[in-house]
Amino acid sequence: MKNNEELQKTARQMQQMENQANNVQNNLREAQKTINMVNQTVKGLENLEKEQNSQIMVPLGPGILTKSKVEDNQKVLVNIGAGMFTWKKPETAIESLKNKKEQLQEVKSNLENQIQKIQGAYQRVSGKLQKMIEEQNVQ
Repeated sequence: MKNNEELQKTARQMQQMENQANNVQNNLREAQKTINMVNQTVKGLENLEKEQNSQIMVPLGPGILTKSKVEDNQKVLVNIGAGMFTWKKPETAIESLKNKKEQLQEVKSNLENQIQKIQGAYQRVSGKLQKMIEEQNVQ
């Protein structure tokens, strides 16, 4: 009877590790998605510096764009947090975005390390469970 309880406990432990790995994997995908958005925004800002009095397409929402004219490419409105915005030069905004990207890459690296640790622990527990099953079959 004690062996069955131990088997169930070990199986629950493996399930928890799978759930944890899935959560970390989701966070990793979100971090990568944000890094991609930062890269796109940097490219847009770099192109904006070249545009003056030209037509551009501006997104209004998902899948909705409108034409607009760049009248001042020397300032952009940047979210500084808590719903607050400030005007910055494009090159300053680019530098802020590059710093944010570095932070995101560090987060991504930490998440990748977490996944490796979880996978290692999962393999150890899986081996333990397999051994327990084999011992139970022998009895």
